[in-house]
Amino acid sequence: MKHIIVCLVLFSFFFACKEKTNKNNIESSDETLTVKYSKYNTCLYSDVRLIQCSKKIKKADSLDIIDFKKQWVASLKAKSIIAKVRSGNKSLYILRKFLADKPIVFTEETPLRLKNDYGSKIIRKIDKGTFAFIVDEKGSWTKIYIGKINGEWITRHWVRGGFSQDSNLVKKALQLEIAEKIIKKILKKKKVSDTKKAKAKELIETLSSTSGIFQDKAKKLKEALKKHSSKDEQDADKQNKEQNKEENKEETDKKKTLVKDKDDTKPEGTE
Repeated sequence: MKHIIVCLVLFSFFFACKEKTNKNNIESSDETLTVKYSKYNTCLYSDVRLIQCSKKIKKADSLDIIDFKKQWVASLKAKSIIAKVRSGNKSLYILRKFLADKPIVFTEETPLRLKNDYGSKIIRKIDKGTFAFIVDEKGSWTKIYIGKINGEWITRHWVRGGFSQDSNLVKKALQLEIAEKIIKKILKKKKVSDTKKAKAKELIETLSSTSGIFQDKAKKLKEALKKHSSKDEQDADKQNKEQNKEENKEETDKKKTLVKDKDDTKPEGTE
């Protein structure tokens, strides 16, 4: 009887190991359904609960999608679509809404509409050189995601043409967007590392002196930096003058005190 029990246990263990191996083999051989791009700097998570960050990814990183699944996400307290992503020999997870179809760059000033219709209201015009993502397409209309422009969120609006998917232009547009954020921090006198400052200024200088879709945007940033530097110099001059004035006042007060002390020490009846 003992022999039979031992055999059954060994058989069960062997079957479980084989099932686990098959499962891993199936997972590693999952085919890529599609390629998506991250809309933000974010995380890929180790499991579908989206609790533990397993790998950090940058904006516009491409991701091989294996599967999509709708399920409950405790942190959101709602059901949401989760994308299963291939990362090396691992399967990681991310919210579907964090992904876009393709990165693009606008090559001309383009009207942004509320709906995919010429009669729809124009929300604003997108400057050429602006980085964006495609999130949906209907005929000749494209729904785009940009993020925040001057305090206004552009996440589900429509355009008709006016952009390019050229990888070199897209890469440069993303670099310019990053440089623009750094320049804006400098203008607001926020802390920025010297390395980031130097890289941003170098890119702005190069693009502003080179004809192309990025020149106008780069020139505006360069001019803003110039005005900021000029104001900083004026503020520094003013501060130096005030400091010199204060030092001169202190020196004068010191001399007056010395003269008074000298007068106080003179014997009575002397001049």
